[in-house]
Amino acid sequence: MVNTERQITVFDLEGQSKMLVYKDAHDRMINKVVWDLNNENCFLTVSSDKQMKLYDNNSETAIITLTNQSDGYLDAKFSKQHPNLLAAAKDNGEIELWDMRAPSFSLLQRRIHIGSVSSLDWNSANNLLLSGSIDRHIKAHRLFTGGALEQVADIGSYTGVGIVKWQQNEEFTFDVSFMQHSETAVFKYNLLLPNFPVAVYRGHSDVVTDFAWINQSSYLLTSSRDCNVIMRHKIFAAYPLLSVNTVGMGFTLNNELVHYNNKFFPKVLYMWLA
Repeated sequence: MVNTERQITVFDLEGQSKMLVYKDAHDRMINKVVWDLNNENCFLTVSSDKQMKLYDNNSETAIITLTNQSDGYLDAKFSKQHPNLLAAAKDNGEIELWDMRAPSFSLLQRRIHIGSVSSLDWNSANNLLLSGSIDRHIKAHRLFTGGALEQVADIGSYTGVGIVKWQQNEEFTFDVSFMQHSETAVFKYNLLLPNFPVAVYRGHSDVVTDFAWINQSSYLLTSSRDCNVIMRHKIFAAYPLLSVNTVGMGFTLNNELVHYNNKFFPKVLYMWLA
């Protein structure tokens, strides 16, 4: 699938032929295209024109249109545990929750950032909703019955957040790319150690535009504004915590190694000993 400004083109990769073209699908830029987890033939378009539209490959027009009166949409994700539940990110710092079985109104509208929400992702293991924003914060919220959200983590960064994605089948580990031109890597974080990246995947000379782990393997695929696509094995990652200048260390009652450093004191690194 390819989206160019307001037009969507769907391709059949097996036949290598163009399947369907949706012209003027939106009045403004299409920011994201998301496949429906319930139906492999349906996809959702996310646009700055304050609308999201659900299309079916068998239809030339949208079968469902979701709209609001405030700001445009930047991203949207279907919940992996509740495929009918959709979370949408907006330009004004709000997120919305939608039940696709009753799309006439949203279940929840809540401002969780003070800047545009650039990216969202649902955790497949515990249904935590991860959000990144240009306000330099990454936040995780837990979903409760009835659509209520509770913030469980708030991680600050030094620049705007571009893309956030949970690692598959991991409860607390996620990857992040940033918007700053000098930041050309993908960073791996853990909610239990939020003050420092666990691993860093470098190789580009410009901002990372997207990334994905290949079929639950150890290979990370990244694309960038430098016009390159790189596939790398996780063994080539850099591990900043292992190169920190240690000035103090000790053991806990649970046989965990704890060490401190003079630059980031009093941040703590816990490492299980075999």
